[in-house]
Amino acid sequence: MNRLKAFIIIIIVLAIVAVRARKTHFECPNCGQSFKVSILRYIFSLHLLFRRYVKCPNCNKRALMLPVRDKKP
Repeated sequence: MNRLKAFIIIIIVLAIVAVRARKTHFECPNCGQSFKVSILRYIFSLHLLFRRYVKCPNCNKRALMLPVRDKKP
């Protein structure tokens, strides 16, 4: 029974993170490029104090970047 509860909690947390990954983007502090990362990259990227260590696809700089919530269309 405890394994089932743990499994359900893990699924819920992954779903919340997946939704957050789809609704946010990053802005590179080096070149100013806005970009999105995949859900898996978002989940497995190093994160510290609400920032995630991601790589800018434009300038290839890696940095701790703050996720920015996407504007509603």
